[in-house]
Amino acid sequence: MGFLLRCCFWIGLALLFVPISTGDGSEPQVNPLQALIAARDAVADIASICERKPTICQTASAAVQTIVARAGEGLRLAQQMIDTNAADEPAQEPDGVQEASSPADPGQHAAE
Repeated sequence: MGFLLRCCFWIGLALLFVPISTGDGSEPQVNPLQALIAARDAVADIASICERKPTICQTASAAVQTIVARAGEGLRLAQQMIDTNAADEPAQEPDGVQEASSPADPGQHAAE
């Protein structure tokens, strides 16, 4: 998912600098520098929204806290399911491991 977002970002950035004819020329043309300045101003406007409308930031903060709490609860439930599934499976010993408590075969020493 992160890869796709990065690809979209870089493709969008590249498209700002590629000259593309969009029609008959009746639309105003924006050069890359103007687009960059407009994007910077938009980010600054979004960053200052908490000063203009503090209720939006309070609501967003509460929403983020709720989402984080629900995600944590979901992870806890998933961990419990994984633990109970792992406990239900019988323990298997790796191949080639011999038990140390098994008695030696008395016939082995006699054959030597």
